[in-house]
Amino acid sequence: EAVESFLRQDIESKELIIFNDTPKQEVRIDHPDILVVNSPYRYRNLGEKLNAAFGLASGEYLCRFDDDDISLPWRLSYSISRMEELGVGYYRPKRMWFKNGSIINGPNGKAYNTGPMWTRELFDEVGGFRHMGSGQDVEYETDAKKHQNRSVWYNEPDDKLFYVYRWGAGTGMHLSGFGRGIAGYNRIGRLPRKEGIYEIDPKWKLDYVAETEKLWRK
Repeated sequence: EAVESFLRQDIESKELIIFNDTPKQEVRIDHPDILVVNSPYRYRNLGEKLNAAFGLASGEYLCRFDDDDISLPWRLSYSISRMEELGVGYYRPKRMWFKNGSIINGPNGKAYNTGPMWTRELFDEVGGFRHMGSGQDVEYETDAKKHQNRSVWYNEPDDKLFYVYRWGAGTGMHLSGFGRGIAGYNRIGRLPRKEGIYEIDPKWKLDYVAETEKLWRK
């Protein structure tokens, strides 16, 4: 679903880097806009892993497509247009849609740190993500805000909100659910794994555009 979210983006020039560091598992998908990296070794923490992945990106604007969340089709184009309009290097809306189990609600003002966009220039000047497990996204946003010396959260109308933050999707192993620090990352890394090749088949299980439109049209 995350890959399908990327493929539906209404911007012509885009790239997705899928970074997999589960030993003896190989992820595959054949698409000209998608690069898959299969590392034979697991990174020590999520911050290091994110920096390695973003180091391969060629674009001027960067963002995360976390594998358990949904991005609506205008996420990239709208974020870039707002960043250019505001003249900022880091941007995210104050609100998002929230999906817990089968229920989508919102807009929700709960803090989330996986939907922002930033420039390559800011990323390099900040020094990337801190080398830590859960909490690296919060610290990166804090560093970006200090560097930018202005707010990084912006009010947007309901119909422009583009992020569906999901709780309990997939395996339910949500890193932030383990609390701040490295304990959750390490615990997930010790879980049994099935070796083999995993072909990605992009698709949405729901029409997320229609589902969120029902909410903002109320």
